[in-house]
Amino acid sequence: MEGFRWSKPAAGSLVLYAVFLLSAAATSEANIGDYDEHWQKRKLMADAAAEATYKRDPFEVTNDFNRAVHRSEEKETARRSLMLSKRKKFAGPCKATNPIDRCWRCRDDWATDRKRLARCAQGFGRNTTGGLAGKFYVVTDGTDDDVVNPRPGTLRWGVIQDEPLWIIFGKNMIINLKEELMIGNDKTVDGRGAQVRITNGGGRGGGVIRDEPLWIIFGKNMIINLKEELMIGNDKTVDGRGAQVRITNGAQVTVQNSNNVIIHNIHVHDIVLGKGGMIRDSPEHFGFRTQSDGDGITIFGSTNVWLDHLSLSNCQDGLIDVIAKSTGVTISNCHLTNHNDVMLFGSSDSFSEDQIMQITVAFNHFGRGLVQRMPRCRWGFFHVVNNDYTHWLMYAIGGSKNPTIISQGNRYIAPPNLAAKQITKQLGAEESEWKNWVWHSEEDLFMEGAYFTTSGGAIRTSINKKDLIKPKPGSYVTRLTRFAGSIPCRPGKPC
Repeated sequence: MEGFRWSKPAAGSLVLYAVFLLSAAATSEANIGDYDEHWQKRKLMADAAAEATYKRDPFEVTNDFNRAVHRSEEKETARRSLMLSKRKKFAGPCKATNPIDRCWRCRDDWATDRKRLARCAQGFGRNTTGGLAGKFYVVTDGTDDDVVNPRPGTLRWGVIQDEPLWIIFGKNMIINLKEELMIGNDKTVDGRGAQVRITNGGGRGGGVIRDEPLWIIFGKNMIINLKEELMIGNDKTVDGRGAQVRITNGAQVTVQNSNNVIIHNIHVHDIVLGKGGMIRDSPEHFGFRTQSDGDGITIFGSTNVWLDHLSLSNCQDGLIDVIAKSTGVTISNCHLTNHNDVMLFGSSDSFSEDQIMQITVAFNHFGRGLVQRMPRCRWGFFHVVNNDYTHWLMYAIGGSKNPTIISQGNRYIAPPNLAAKQITKQLGAEESEWKNWVWHSEEDLFMEGAYFTTSGGAIRTSINKKDLIKPKPGSYVTRLTRFAGSIPCRPGKPC
């Protein structure tokens, strides 16, 4: 691993804590205590990437997505009774039921051809390749003891590297982040072949800070308690296949001002606030970070990000937040449970730059113990397609500031509470205003009295109306989402 280096903090640098607090107010949303030249440069690069990623006609992407679902359909159509049946543990041979999974899952050579995953993304995050251009990095150490000088072998050391990396796990592990884990550009976090859980820690994050492309894997099962937030840099894949890896009882995972990141097949739960402090985010830079929020995963000012086959639950703030001009994001095949504020897309009614935000939410199971925000949207364009909404207590999908929400082929099962049958919630506006917001429902399946309040006029697109492809109907959702969440993978056998 020659060439992987960092600079040690100067003696006494921690005494700058009070000084940094004075400048923290202006950048508190970014958790940056010292908005220095390093972060200014990263923001300029992130803004340029967002502009380049933004699709002028988003319906070209939604159309391509629906086409892919239809093309991936098995020749033998499953019986309707199977599609609508209750979820049961699947005990048969490997069965990939949606186009993302069919691209890689039922192959017994996945462990020797891990990077095949990089060609499988769909939706607005479809150009995400993570650490495809980089080396494999194997996580063998589940500790998170030093957030300024993380040890080689830890997850934190891999995600801050400047080079592209594909990160995998060498064993099953539970990771308690001491502070937030920040993931940089061109990274893939791939949990296949291990059980990986991120849970209860308190702050920020090692292996993901390198600037070169890397594919990071895990060498064994492990529990990782992050001391502070884990910050993942550019061109990284964190690949949890082949081990059981949990990030838990610690700080959150953060993708901030980064490009090209995949996080795959890990558990994230019981995340708490990070205290902040001096945190390294690249081999050549560390700085003061304010308190992290306690989200499961935060995507801040980042582009081309794909979250796939994650199991998330019970975090202090949100499970997944996508904010601050992030775009080109796909969240797919995830299982979300036991949480209040599930997904936040756009964090401020005053931040109009989030009009550039474009996100695909597909093949996810919104399960037991969820309350609201699945997602809660501002400003941008959101394709919510072929998800299974089996539980909510208040509402499922909400928004403010004129977001475009296209709901297609989802199944919505309303709770018993008569006051919570409405799927949608328009926030911060009178009906005279929100009636013009484009919130459309097509081929959705409504059960137990669920209903979607549509609004807005006709869809504006350059695509000829006759060429618009209908989504797979909501009656197919149980099959499409049957394997949502982290899945067991053993080398030499299909996942």
